[in-house]
Amino acid sequence: MMQQHLNWVHVRPYGNTHPPSENLTGAHAALYSQGNILNMDHGVREWIGKGLSPNKLVLILPFYGSAWMLQNPMVNGIGAPAKKFSLNTNGGGGGTATYKEIKNYIEGLWS
Repeated sequence: MMQQHLNWVHVRPYGNTHPPSENLTGAHAALYSQGNILNMDHGVREWIGKGLSPNKLVLILPFYGSAWMLQNPMVNGIGAPAKKFSLNTNGGGGGTATYKEIKNYIEGLWS
């Protein structure tokens, strides 16, 4: 068994999926998803189901996100029509925001 030779296994549950287009919201690290096996829950269950001990699993969490401008604020779930936009003040990022950028953006909303 592979696990006897390893201290742990990093499960990287992000970067597996991307929104189907630049015009729809989407999740890059879904804990669960409807009709799709590309999610954290399924991946962890697969490792355990194949015999890896749960105490060998290290779940890596992403500290970045995507920024979206909804076409209609009343339609706001996964797959909602939207445009990606950057929280990066120098125009970079292409819709991806770091933890620091998200934190600064939220703090700016309350100041």
